[in-house]
Amino acid sequence: MREGMRTPRFISPYSLMQEQFRDEPWKLLVGCIMLNQTSAVQARPAWTKLFEIFPDPASLLRNCSEDPSNFRDLLLEILRPLGFQNRRLERIYRMTLDFQTKRPDLNHEIDVTDLYGIGKYAADSFNMFCRSYIVQDVKDKELRNYVEWAKTLLGGADPGVRPDPQASVPEIQGRQEEKGEPETGSPRSLGLREDSRGLSEHDKEAERPGSTPEEI
Repeated sequence: MREGMRTPRFISPYSLMQEQFRDEPWKLLVGCIMLNQTSAVQARPAWTKLFEIFPDPASLLRNCSEDPSNFRDLLLEILRPLGFQNRRLERIYRMTLDFQTKRPDLNHEIDVTDLYGIGKYAADSFNMFCRSYIVQDVKDKELRNYVEWAKTLLGGADPGVRPDPQASVPEIQGRQEEKGEPETGSPRSLGLREDSRGLSEHDKEAERPGSTPEEI
């Protein structure tokens, strides 16, 4: 259910990644996957490089179809500095397949959590910045701060102001891994696991405070 409060078009003091990509929904979701269990200072170079090579979901899927082996090697190289590179590759690829099929950017009746690997943090980000309505029950600290800031603009913000695409992203922004949805298919040419569900028991352990994520 949508909230009544609309998301401001001003850039907030937090200059979140979501504000940078609010008009590019696929990039916002990829950015959320990249921010899982890492910081923005680590993730920014990775998403910058990935989006230079693949500016849209169609180009990513086309490259995979034309040369799966090279695609996998390239994505793993980009994602390796973030850790969990195999899992991130799987989530980005399968989420992109779902994105192109279900088109949540065009059909607002689609629940974005129906896309592979998309949990509450990414869904809240998508709904607030791509569908432009404030989600009141956000759990993420940075998103909570944003919601409180947005409330202060009620009655005073100009909804026509567009975000600055060059806005910086806070260095401290980082995320915990989120539960993925059951797989809808796995191209064996990418070496993806046939029984993946997006979040293993090992992942759940890695989410706990004080734990260190390890590649599985």
